[in-house]
Amino acid sequence: MSSSDQTVKKSYTADDYSTENTANLCPGCGHLLIVRALRQALAELQIPPEKINLIAGIGCSGKTVAEINSNGLHTLHGCAAPVAMGAQLANPEQENILISGDGDSWAIGSGKMIALLRTNLDLLYICENNGTYGLTRGQLSPTTKMDSPTRCGTVSDIPPVDGIGIALVSGATYVARGFSGRQKLLIEQIKAGILHRGLAYLEVFSPCRTFNDHEESHHSYRYCQRHATDFPRISVVDVEADYPTDRQLDPEFKFEGKKTNFGLKFDNLNEIPGYDPTDRNLALKTWEDYWTEQVIPLGLLYIDDSARAHHQRFYGESDSYIADLRPEETRPSQSDFSTILEQFK
Repeated sequence: MSSSDQTVKKSYTADDYSTENTANLCPGCGHLLIVRALRQALAELQIPPEKINLIAGIGCSGKTVAEINSNGLHTLHGCAAPVAMGAQLANPEQENILISGDGDSWAIGSGKMIALLRTNLDLLYICENNGTYGLTRGQLSPTTKMDSPTRCGTVSDIPPVDGIGIALVSGATYVARGFSGRQKLLIEQIKAGILHRGLAYLEVFSPCRTFNDHEESHHSYRYCQRHATDFPRISVVDVEADYPTDRQLDPEFKFEGKKTNFGLKFDNLNEIPGYDPTDRNLALKTWEDYWTEQVIPLGLLYIDDSARAHHQRFYGESDSYIADLRPEETRPSQSDFSTILEQFK
């Protein structure tokens, strides 16, 4: 590009990621607070809206697509994960962010979630966990706690799905737990998840104000405030304003005697003696202890910045991304197609 074709880069604010649409979510919904945090995180990373693919499933969480100025796709129920997998492999230069609820993720979409988590694709998955099906008026969801009645008094008689535990054992290389009521922490977790070169799973405790925020609920604002405990808090540091240089940082931060090329600062690690968020087995054991005690740890549970993202295995150094191919290059020739058919005889 010649210098005459270059334009001054726009400086983005959170308002640049807003739209004129409204998702019609209930006042006080935790999902709206996640939308606010996501806009702020994108602004702080200075990612152009056209470089963002926001992909969502069915449910209240899916309404986020209408609230964020980006490329948006509202998929079928439980299908956000495979759609995002295809989008990321087709063009790894895009920032792919999935927004999905606990029902969309861990009921109809559970099998697809396992397939996604084990790939280490370079994308951020935000699971908005409110422990209920809010869009269809408050039924039990896969993550509803057994001792947490619905607003109508219905109590689950089967154990809840543990999304964090599944993410840890399935291969996610960034696993964090957030709370929509703690905006500063959530913004940093979203930024770190976007910058992470691999599969980032961020589960956000996001209370349903209408159907699951009552006194007996274990998914309410008050319950989370009472039972939350600080885990390693993180801050993204030294992020440059010019995209995509924020993906090329190489600050040498010391962590337990190791060097990492990930631009993170651990704010309170000294307050959690013996904990190492790069140790998957320790993270899983610690999470299981908290899970049993019904304590809600908020922070970064696990990170591995050494694993290759899946697209780095999928493409060779000289390969073009699928999104850059001409239509005729994506279709097999008659000879190639005949060879494929021969394998099925």
